[in-house]
Amino acid sequence: MVSPNLSPVSERDPRSAGHIHPKPLLPYSAVMCEQCGNFHTLRSGRKTLLERAVLAQLGYYPWKCLDCSHRFIAKSRG
Repeated sequence: MVSPNLSPVSERDPRSAGHIHPKPLLPYSAVMCEQCGNFHTLRSGRKTLLERAVLAQLGYYPWKCLDCSHRFIAKSRG
């Protein structure tokens, strides 16, 4: 059962005698999503052989948008 005085972005830390600690917000990056135009993106792991071998040598990095879940390749490291 969820207590009505807790917001969804907070959690109770069992070690902290009832104090509420907000979850940290992820910072915005310098890389814009190609699909939605937001800057709420994170670096993604290299999955394919093309990404690991060829694009890595050319300086391209995989990114994923946290808003629309679009995965894309960008030249910037962020």
